[in-house]
Amino acid sequence: MNRIKFDLLRYKASLGNADAQFELYEIYKYGDEELGIPEDADHDKAIECLLKSADKGYAPAIGELGYLYLQSEVDPDKGLKMEIEAADKGYARSMYRVGEYFFTGKTFSRKQPEGLEVNLPRAIEYWEKAIEQNDSEACLAYAKAMIMGVGLEENYTYAIDYLDAVCGEITENDVEEPFPIVDEALFWKGYLYYYGMGVDADRDMADKLFQLSYKAGFWPATSVIDDGEEPREALMDYSYPYDYDTWCEVYKIEKEYDCPFQEPEDKYDNFSKKEVKVGKLAMLGDSCSLVKVARMVAFKDPSYCRLLFVKTNRTESDDQQYREGGALYLERHYLEAIEKLLSPAYEGYISAMYYLAKSYEAYSIYGDEGCVDDDIEVDYCKVQAFMWYLMAACNGDKKSQFYIGKAFFDGDIPYSDSITGVKDYSAAARWFEYAAHDTDDEKGIPDAATYLEKIYSNGLINGIPDPDKASE
Repeated sequence: MNRIKFDLLRYKASLGNADAQFELYEIYKYGDEELGIPEDADHDKAIECLLKSADKGYAPAIGELGYLYLQSEVDPDKGLKMEIEAADKGYARSMYRVGEYFFTGKTFSRKQPEGLEVNLPRAIEYWEKAIEQNDSEACLAYAKAMIMGVGLEENYTYAIDYLDAVCGEITENDVEEPFPIVDEALFWKGYLYYYGMGVDADRDMADKLFQLSYKAGFWPATSVIDDGEEPREALMDYSYPYDYDTWCEVYKIEKEYDCPFQEPEDKYDNFSKKEVKVGKLAMLGDSCSLVKVARMVAFKDPSYCRLLFVKTNRTESDDQQYREGGALYLERHYLEAIEKLLSPAYEGYISAMYYLAKSYEAYSIYGDEGCVDDDIEVDYCKVQAFMWYLMAACNGDKKSQFYIGKAFFDGDIPYSDSITGVKDYSAAARWFEYAAHDTDDEKGIPDAATYLEKIYSNGLINGIPDPDKASE
């Protein structure tokens, strides 16, 4: 924008023109190269213009102000209300975002608005209205919903049409720098060609699309191109589309339930077929199912620990290998420790499970200088560490329960939303509570109580400190 147009815009804004006030907000917020205004150069001026425009009922201003309320977590209830108002008034960006909120039953804010629940028909309705205004993110969200068959019937052919609406006929020459939204649409299109969904399987076309996605900046494409991962696994590393439970259902894992553990005969009594499947896959080391069991234990009922119960079948040989493995761990020979501890761990030796988890965890951080064949993937080690901590935790080991709580507290959960830095203090608190309390067999972990005090005194769960709970 040139200086004359900018001065005219400011004049219109001074007369109370809501459209001009909002346009000024965007200039002050996002900058204008021609005017020499850098991004967020005058934050206070930007907010002042936005408030004036919103006060006049201008839908885009109402939507962006609501979005800021959600971002800042100052008043998420008001933020959601304003976003819905803007969406109902026809503002495409809010239509897309409100669709996301109703699709997942949550906002991106850690402090959630009250009463927000999953409402798939309403989510789809908002996306369809945004698509009518050519909103690219809504097109991508709609395509993914079709691919997953959640909220919409599975229709891979139509999904490709919506993906094409986002990325069109992009060629290598078009991708000279990161290309948000388009990068992910290219990957999903490659995903469909890779697995032959809605089109004939075409690995060459899929590879071409993954290459373009990689060049455009989509991180999972790096895993496919550089590391040779399956596209599904690469997406698991990145995030679950929309929410964890949905991706669990969509990510159909085909494995035989040949579990190496010996299990109690009544173990799966009172569990549904769906829950049994999750438990069996978790015991096979499936990362998605492991995280799901950890969340079930935290949010639903501690009885879900039974999904990972095992029989203890210790022998003298197991005792010997446990002692040797523990010694190797202390000597920082982590790979040798893992080799020794695997057998007793699979025999239900809880302490061996704990030290096996510690060995995997330590190796993922420090490696093993004493081993020439130092080639175990770090991500694999992190998943294995989480698996064995969770196995031991569900079988009653307090130290492992503490480590699971710490993983949720730090946002260090393999293949979960936390990959983007989101921390789950509610789940952490529940696991810390298990770890902190004494049982007949084991004393509670003092550090777990310390973390609980920190969570409640700082109001990390709902934004409201709870001094009484913290004191307890």
